[in-house]
Amino acid sequence: MNSVTENSYTHDYVSPPGETIKDILEERGMTQVELAERMGRPKKNQRNY
Repeated sequence: MNSVTENSYTHDYVSPPGETIKDILEERGMTQVELAERMGRPKKNQRNY
């Protein structure tokens, strides 16, 4: 049985991922440095925004 289901969902708008992450960090009162530390990213890649 080979049937293909087509998705009819269409997006109203596209949100850049950086803006989405920035909004979530602001809501949680976190900085990019705090997020990077929680993710185990090296300090050379961190910015304090």
